[in-house]
Amino acid sequence: MERDEQGYTHAITQFVAERTGLALERAARIVTLGEPWPHITAQYELFLQSSCDAEASGVPWEIALNANRALAEMGMASLAPEAIDRHIEQTAALTGESLETIETVHTALLLHLRSQLDELKQMFQRAADHSKESS
Repeated sequence: MERDEQGYTHAITQFVAERTGLALERAARIVTLGEPWPHITAQYELFLQSSCDAEASGVPWEIALNANRALAEMGMASLAPEAIDRHIEQTAALTGESLETIETVHTALLLHLRSQLDELKQMFQRAADHSKESS
């Protein structure tokens, strides 16, 4: 699941462009100028912390990620709506795009994050199922 930052950013931008109907270049500009997006930052920090924990403890990355998942969910729940609204307003001002366009990009980013978390849940479920079958 390792991805270089540029490849990961491109995947996010492509997802946003497809979801919003914006041209790829326009979506890339908005995503780049809107960084750091709070939810994407939280996901990146979760992956980075899990990688460090796995290396330090000698456990597989997936186990460290699963251990950190509950903490990440608590952290995401604490993202205040006012802070998100302020971020959207600042990104609109910086990009010259409408609030509606930035809100659409933000929604697409949340959908991307949700799809990434769903992939992780499925991965953990498959690992648990495989472990039960092996026993």
